[in-house]
Amino acid sequence: MNYPKPPFAQWIPEWLWKRNQRHLVAPFMVWLTVGLYDPPVRELIGYTWSSRDEWLHRRFGDLVNVGFRLLPRRRRLHPRGRAGWDRAMGLIPADAPLPETPEHNLPPLDERGNPMHYCPKV
Repeated sequence: MNYPKPPFAQWIPEWLWKRNQRHLVAPFMVWLTVGLYDPPVRELIGYTWSSRDEWLHRRFGDLVNVGFRLLPRRRRLHPRGRAGWDRAMGLIPADAPLPETPEHNLPPLDERGNPMHYCPKV
């Protein structure tokens, strides 16, 4: 599986990203996701979860929380929420266009007509 580089990782050379994502990024994302499952769900799908995993997952959550608190309040908002806040504060005109999701967040082209996905008209 090839994951596209997220916006914050654009500085990483393409060859390095492709070489390391399978060994570093993908397992981390699986571990992070499995940590959010309830224990019965983990057991049902065959994942093991140790007390060490639980401790590490909680510490990672603590780090994310600290990082979030360090962000300016306005940057904590989703782009749509930030646009609404900016309208309410008079920072942008009330009739300014709504921000659309970035291209890398859109579903595959053949899925964009599926109503289960929000997809702007392009």
